[in-house]
Amino acid sequence: MASDECQAVKYCEGVSRLDKFVPLAKGMEALRKLPRDYCGRGSIVTEVFNRQSQKPTRKLLRNTLPAAELILWSKLKGRQVCGRKFRRQFSVGPYVVDFYCPALKLAIEIDGDSHFQPGEQEKDRRRQEHIQSFGIQFLRFRNDEVRENLRGVMEAIWRKVEELGKAV
Repeated sequence: MASDECQAVKYCEGVSRLDKFVPLAKGMEALRKLPRDYCGRGSIVTEVFNRQSQKPTRKLLRNTLPAAELILWSKLKGRQVCGRKFRRQFSVGPYVVDFYCPALKLAIEIDGDSHFQPGEQEKDRRRQEHIQSFGIQFLRFRNDEVRENLRGVMEAIWRKVEELGKAV
């Protein structure tokens, strides 16, 4: 198994089809309770991470990246950060994160002006809590930070990736 695949995929090794149905539950606790042979269509992996139903949304977001996300993506793609693979517009449950490193369970969010409107910070907090319930850690940056201090943003990302890499 490739090292950059989600840890939950380990439940699917050696199984070619879904033999049992286990209802979807929230968070990493659900992954621990799954039978070892639970895999396939409808599994927690496909129901939580990169849902098929969200594919058009993710594709649209990838094709219409804001300038700050495009700048950061040029530095994350191609395993340029500590040899780690990042994905863009990766879904976790009903939410889509800007960038995600599956091997480290690290999400990177770039917040534009819309994130600072009334009520949006509370939505972001709830969204982040839900995503963190799967053991995913967050780094957040503002658009202007990426545009005006790319070096500082990249240093923060490198430090976090190195820290999480030691724990894996």
